[in-house]
Amino acid sequence: MKTLNPFSFRLARARLQLPAAVLIALLQRTPIVRVLAVADELVVSSPLGAVLKSAVALAASLGAVHSLAGATVFVSSQSSPLSTKVGTSPTPIGFTFSNTQNIMSWKVGGSLPPGMSLSTTENPTIALTGPGTLDATGGGVDDGYGGKIGGINSTTPVLRGTPTAPGNYTFTLQAFEFAALGGLTTTTASFTINVAASDVTPVNTLPSISAQPQSFGVIAGGTLTLTTAASGTPAPTFQWRKDGTAITGATNATFVISAAQVADAGTYTVAVTNSVGTVLSSAAVVTVSPPTTQGVAPSFVQSPLSQTVIAGATVAFNVTATGTPTPTFQWRRDGVAIAGATKSSLILTGVTVANAGSYTVVASNSVTNVTSAAGTLALTTASNFGHLTNLAIFATLTAAVPDFTVATVIGGGSGGTKPLLVRAAGPSLTQLGVVGAVSDTKAELFAGSTLADSNDNWGGTTALSSAFTSVGAFAYASAASKDAAIFLPAAAPGAY
Repeated sequence: MKTLNPFSFRLARARLQLPAAVLIALLQRTPIVRVLAVADELVVSSPLGAVLKSAVALAASLGAVHSLAGATVFVSSQSSPLSTKVGTSPTPIGFTFSNTQNIMSWKVGGSLPPGMSLSTTENPTIALTGPGTLDATGGGVDDGYGGKIGGINSTTPVLRGTPTAPGNYTFTLQAFEFAALGGLTTTTASFTINVAASDVTPVNTLPSISAQPQSFGVIAGGTLTLTTAASGTPAPTFQWRKDGTAITGATNATFVISAAQVADAGTYTVAVTNSVGTVLSSAAVVTVSPPTTQGVAPSFVQSPLSQTVIAGATVAFNVTATGTPTPTFQWRRDGVAIAGATKSSLILTGVTVANAGSYTVVASNSVTNVTSAAGTLALTTASNFGHLTNLAIFATLTAAVPDFTVATVIGGGSGGTKPLLVRAAGPSLTQLGVVGAVSDTKAELFAGSTLADSNDNWGGTTALSSAFTSVGAFAYASAASKDAAIFLPAAAPGAY
């Protein structure tokens, strides 16, 4: 390190009126200023950063000049261990390491309290709910081998949320110089949260059945499923009955016989019980038809896809199923048949929280009936959701006309940027029964006349797969398929 000119030092000190230790720190290692700038960003909109700023400023005033791998000091806006209760939201807690040159990602171990998550200051929607478990919008930190590890890309992670289960939870934090847990690293620090049980005494109530079991017809050998839903305090238990007699082991909200026989036909009810009393459901009549040896049982090519939308949106669930004879459909929400919903598509307009739930469809023909995998519908209050979530356009390409252009405009307003997904599906269309699908596609996205992004072979990335699911688009056939896709998480307003 070069020696300081005494005259220059005295002149700078006289002008800035700074303690000598602070001035030496600034001259020796300018990254200290960058750490202070990160702390300043945190305090712009939240008081939790004030403690971090004070701690980092103290490190600077003591002449701290260590690198990221050196004598780093773990700093949190609240002290560990932190005590709270179930149902009580503590003030958000920010974390950093002082004496560092740069922090771009964090490795997380141990356990977070259920109901709480580590989110980034840069994008609070990216939340780590447990080591290695990111929410659907978050993506993850790649481990370099196609998987995910317990980490989060952030300069300063923040712990938020409301704990839902009592216990003592300790998690570890280790900062890294670069994103995706790369570069130099700090030591590993730990933080403990002690969650006590809620001191609110619940009021006991008689069970209330919110979803009655529905009458059901099944071909012998098919699956018989009866479902109910009930609430009460304390939480009720269930006992299914056939023709008034309790069924051994049938004590869940859903009763299933995987291979129904003619003898399983009858009248089914469920008794819902807690310490206050017992409520009996309405009767569901089950018929079991003799088996047939002709035809092919239904099989789902595409099941309903989970979606997250804002209130008032229009939602479309779609399925594709094969079978001989051609199967008929019956949609269900949370296991309960939806009246009139008997087509391969289910359209919901002006959705509200009452529409949220798990959607399945039963495909039936003379051979048997099959229930699809579930697709969930969730509502969000996020302001950056657009009104159009999925638009499919088919075109025929030839050697003479090898290109196809679609244009759209993203609006600005209070919503600002919008997520934009563009797909050029070719070979994966065959799974939807399309004949003569293009075997290899390429997508190019232009912002005005400027090429913004391009893709040839989508590669099966988690970010693209999650984007497909969020708009209800069908999944590509495999990670190796030669379909193309482009995803911009925050596309600026303008013409594309």
